[in-house]
Amino acid sequence: IDIDFDFSRPQCNIDQHAIKCLLDQHFGVAAKGFSTHALVDLALVQPDIGATIKTDGEESSPYAFLSILNISVHNTSFI
Repeated sequence: IDIDFDFSRPQCNIDQHAIKCLLDQHFGVAAKGFSTHALVDLALVQPDIGATIKTDGEESSPYAFLSILNISVHNTSFI
């Protein structure tokens, strides 16, 4: 199987719902303990930090994403 991966900056209007679904799937039952929506919002307001990994161009839903949050600053923002 030949797959091309596209790495791009996170785009709030395209990626928000898909990244929230990725986090909900990743954390499973534990996701009910905190707001994944708030966590996604924090990640997406930093468009210069992080990347989305897609397989069908920039307009598609991400397959994965990478971001960094400073927990000293945001330690109570999404609990």
